[in-house]
Amino acid sequence: MSRVSKEQAARNRQAVVAAASSLIRQKGLDGVGVRELMASAGLTQGAFAKQFETKDALAAEACTFAFESAEQSLGAMSHGNALQLAEYYLSPKPPERACPMTTLAMDVARSSKDSAFREAYTDGLERLVELIAGNPVSKARLTLLAAMVGASILRKATGEYALMDQVEAAVLEFSRSID
Repeated sequence: MSRVSKEQAARNRQAVVAAASSLIRQKGLDGVGVRELMASAGLTQGAFAKQFETKDALAAEACTFAFESAEQSLGAMSHGNALQLAEYYLSPKPPERACPMTTLAMDVARSSKDSAFREAYTDGLERLVELIAGNPVSKARLTLLAAMVGASILRKATGEYALMDQVEAAVLEFSRSID
């Protein structure tokens, strides 16, 4: 059996984290097992123990990855006008690009108060709030963020429910009043 180089091990770990980030956002933390996570990265279940202490540790890294991706995609938009930000945020995205504030919220709510996953979520949330609402925090932008997240969660829960068009229109109308 050949040993994996440190560079290859680092690439394998990053592949697992990226795959876990996508799968957890799609299926939820309890909806995906270690075997599926590892297979999606092209690795065996046995490789998990070499890379991560627990599933919670992997979930925390996957959560951090998701928030870093969100920061990159929202970064340029966050400094523009609020309407463009809201339009971008509310536009459909594939699961691997979906906002972790919405896709991971319920999993985090069900996690233990001292979990690494919850800590990673809270850290990521704080960074996105600062990115979008500023420092010091703009109450109008903070309200817009809460409205966008709420509308996104409701859309995911209801799909093409006609009322959601009205909810999203209200969020967009509010965003026009900010800048």
